[in-house]
Amino acid sequence: MDGSGKPSADYYKFTARKGQKLILEIAASRLGSPLDSVVEVLDPTGRVVPRLTARAVYKTQITLRDRDSSSPGLRLFQPTGLELNDYMMAGNDLMQIARLTSAPGADEDIVFKSFGGENPGNIFGSGKRLAFEDTTPEAHALDEPVYKVELHPADAEFPPNGMPVFRLNMRNDDGGPGYGKDSRVTFTAPADGTYYARVADIRNLGGENFAYRLTLRNPVPDFLVSASPGNPNIPEGSKAAVAVKILRTEGFEGPVDASFEGLPEGVEGTSGVIRPDEDSVTLILSHRPGTRLASNWARYRVVARATLGEQPTLRVANGGDLLKVISLMPKPDIQVHAKTLKIRLTPGGEAKATLAIDRENGFKGRVLFQLQDLPFGVQPVNVGLNGIMIPENETERTFSLECRPWVKPVTKPIYAVGLVEALVQTEHPSVPITLEIVGEERASK
Repeated sequence: MDGSGKPSADYYKFTARKGQKLILEIAASRLGSPLDSVVEVLDPTGRVVPRLTARAVYKTQITLRDRDSSSPGLRLFQPTGLELNDYMMAGNDLMQIARLTSAPGADEDIVFKSFGGENPGNIFGSGKRLAFEDTTPEAHALDEPVYKVELHPADAEFPPNGMPVFRLNMRNDDGGPGYGKDSRVTFTAPADGTYYARVADIRNLGGENFAYRLTLRNPVPDFLVSASPGNPNIPEGSKAAVAVKILRTEGFEGPVDASFEGLPEGVEGTSGVIRPDEDSVTLILSHRPGTRLASNWARYRVVARATLGEQPTLRVANGGDLLKVISLMPKPDIQVHAKTLKIRLTPGGEAKATLAIDRENGFKGRVLFQLQDLPFGVQPVNVGLNGIMIPENETERTFSLECRPWVKPVTKPIYAVGLVEALVQTEHPSVPITLEIVGEERASK
């Protein structure tokens, strides 16, 4: 930045071939600089290069309360007509749906894709909301409009439909997880030629101490890992679920193996695979009855392994933090059982399953369930406003799973995690349930 102390912008000239992908990234805040950077890519005429067009096709609005820029969930006035992976636009913030409400009209948030977070909470929608196409997560106010959008080429034109058209450019303010306030632009050259990188402070500040480093490089496929909750509590003799999420960066599409390391005596953990078309997996911690932990806690870590290029790579969840804590709690209020241990579905079909609980410690309240690790396109249906729930004083619930016609065959474990609503909420996972999506030929055998 300008050494005179006056705000300014710096320009850097570079060339690129049509279709070439480049990463432009700033290192400033991460190095202790006060610069809160913004990066734009300009064409030879000085105009910001367009990225894409987002056309609004459906409008709703935020209800209940304001939400900050980290919130993974937004309460929408009219969530019908939305699907998993739909893109939504609020302000200049492009989001993508990760989980729908459990039923039409349910008193729940729509959960958007998120990752990590300073204090990951329970597995029900934790982390910081992600923004896509180099937009930046924003705070959103009560009654603010939210649009379902379709993404099109930058020069696309449409007949008016009464809703806005958003023109997104090659620009970024905050680079997302791992970057903090530092900027990161994923640039694809629309034509052979000369371009300019413009670097400034988003607050229009400057000075001789506003130092930074700008790097232009080819994409390097990679991934980040987070685990939630960070400090799981395992009821004595029972289990706890840990959601392991990955953030795929710069074109990484491979499988990732997730597992625990360093678990103490008396605690066992499962392992799992995050498939190429997925970004999370649920792992289970189990406590062996009769064993104790020294000081009632222990350190451990969650690791993820993948092949990047031809190089085996290991990543440690939550930035490599080794100070995870497992605490043993008193015996649980419930034990969750899956009476249906194998569910077989055909694309376009439905299947029933039954969950049951054993009530302990005089607990008589309701238990809400979330199904973890369902494939994209499989979801519970006709479960009422509260979703999958076992009411007060009851011990079983039968529900239906629906499989969309385009879901590909797969066999994988899923888990039912029961939430006990008490002064301190606790979560209780089932044993793995085998979900099998089969084609018509196999289903007829």
